[in-house]
Amino acid sequence: MDGGSLDGGPRDSSLLDAADSATADGAPVDSAIPPTLEETRIQPHAANGWFWQYEGAPVLLIGGTNEDNVFQLDGLEGHLDELAAAGGNYVRNTMSSRDEGDLYPFADAGDGEYDLSSWNSTY
Repeated sequence: MDGGSLDGGPRDSSLLDAADSATADGAPVDSAIPPTLEETRIQPHAANGWFWQYEGAPVLLIGGTNEDNVFQLDGLEGHLDELAAAGGNYVRNTMSSRDEGDLYPFADAGDGEYDLSSWNSTY
């Protein structure tokens, strides 16, 4: 089967070679080294630290929520869809547990104290 197709038939090398050098949409494959995390993460803009950049281009971060701790929000996915539909692209991660009903990461030791060596399994 060496040199053949997966079904055992003859291999059309011209199609395979073309597929090897193009993506599914036909765009040529960039053989350069992929960018590092440092190059692709959101970070202060190189020319002006008062602004942000993403993949080397300036970006305006827009976000808003109805809770300070969105990660304990019922219906989070719908909330994020609503944010994206309004043009939002950013959510801050506060990990707050101060509101009534919020879960705490540590096990309740009673008397308003928490056992910092044990996780709250519900969290």
